[in-house]
Amino acid sequence: MAGLEKNMLICVDAEMLKSIVKQLAADINADPADDWINEKEAMGILDIASKTTFQKYRDSGEIIYSVVSGKKYLYKKSSIIAYIEKRSNQ
Repeated sequence: MAGLEKNMLICVDAEMLKSIVKQLAADINADPADDWINEKEAMGILDIASKTTFQKYRDSGEIIYSVVSGKKYLYKKSSIIAYIEKRSNQ
């Protein structure tokens, strides 16, 4: 980083350190499949181009979604993966 010394000492109290470690542990253990993704990413995973087809998938109730602001939808990535796996031939 430009302008910073090579060695740096940062002091924090015990509670702050516990909080930082707890957040880092949660980030490390987080399942990336539980991320919320936008419509474009969801359609990409499903390999579809039609918004109408995608809405049918959503309306089926098998893809978990949330309306975050007006007409902006976010989709649970794990539910999209489960939707694909449910339809696999294995």
